[in-house]
Amino acid sequence: MRDFANASAPSWLQRLSAEGGLAIGLGALFAWLGPFRTYEQQFLSRIGFWTLLVAIWFVLTALAGAGVGRLARLRDLPEWARIAPRAGFAALPMMLVTLPATEALQGWRPGADQLFALYAKIFVIGCGLTCISTALLDREGRLLARQSRPAMPSAAPVPEVAPAPPPMPVERDVLQAKLPPHLRGPIYCLEMEDHYVRVHSDKGSSLLLMRLGDAVASLGDTPGLRVHRSWWVARAGVRRVSRKGRAVRVELENGLLVPVSQPYVRAVRDLFGEA
Repeated sequence: MRDFANASAPSWLQRLSAEGGLAIGLGALFAWLGPFRTYEQQFLSRIGFWTLLVAIWFVLTALAGAGVGRLARLRDLPEWARIAPRAGFAALPMMLVTLPATEALQGWRPGADQLFALYAKIFVIGCGLTCISTALLDREGRLLARQSRPAMPSAAPVPEVAPAPPPMPVERDVLQAKLPPHLRGPIYCLEMEDHYVRVHSDKGSSLLLMRLGDAVASLGDTPGLRVHRSWWVARAGVRRVSRKGRAVRVELENGLLVPVSQPYVRAVRDLFGEA
């Protein structure tokens, strides 16, 4: 959770607000449908029950996503393929929430032989919720972009004006400004974690809510190279390049080992050299 607190406050609050609104909407939908015989309870009780469960699910899948992003075998999977592992991990602690909530609403307490069936239901429903959340909130940041887009001025005739000035160049310090003050310094690499970017500097690392491509673009002409679908490395942060069999890794000045995928091996050798 410390990483989420270190993320830029406006982006983090936008994300939290969007997921909270989605939880309320989905909670109302489930309350209206009344699955698993919850239709037998009062409507307001159903809204509270489902909204609470959906909101907690989003929190658990966010934490599970951060964990999945650190597993080497899962980090390279495409986004849609990581939904099932995230849901699988999140469903375990979700059972600890679902059991008392269901007992409070319906008075139902499952036996030991019913726990696996309950886990399977949570997993299936959770996968669906995660797909909805990914499509609406995360895909290319479309929802967050719409929320932060300034209002268009009303159409009205305007006098002729001078030509617009050329676009401003990209600020090379934009990532530094987003980092906590105690972590600002030379940037060694950028690492994609789920829908966040972890910025590694010489003083530590922090998560930012942005796409990896946007983070790389904000560095301007800083010498560096994309070495993996999830990693970008600055040339100034490279200590050496090592190979073990077919596995190639870049070792940074802070000791971090960055994997190099096969399509980038030649470019890594050309720019960084090879031990």
